[in-house]
Amino acid sequence: NARKNTVADQHLTMIQAFILRQLAYGDLTPSLTANHFRISTRHLHKLFARDGMTFGRFLLDARLTSCRSRILASPDEPISDIVFSHGFQSLSHFSRAFRQKFGCSANQLRKTYRN
Repeated sequence: NARKNTVADQHLTMIQAFILRQLAYGDLTPSLTANHFRISTRHLHKLFARDGMTFGRFLLDARLTSCRSRILASPDEPISDIVFSHGFQSLSHFSRAFRQKFGCSANQLRKTYRN
């Protein structure tokens, strides 16, 4: 696919940057994001689909990656505090998603990097 730097790509980049700034908001939804940019929710989903991604997957990956960085950077901060400050509503959902993405638990990751 030879398309690069189209208006749609620029729009998606702006939307992704917005999402990254809003990770703490647990109620960040496609419709709230679309409203912020004055576009339809359908158009928002189409922009993500261009890269083979969904809004939900992008948001989850961004939250997990940000949590991982903070877990490593703040070894004494409780993992639950980090998780909830990144917009997760459930520790069990976070734990399953974290293990699926990184292949270990958040506690295992922290212990590995402490030693």
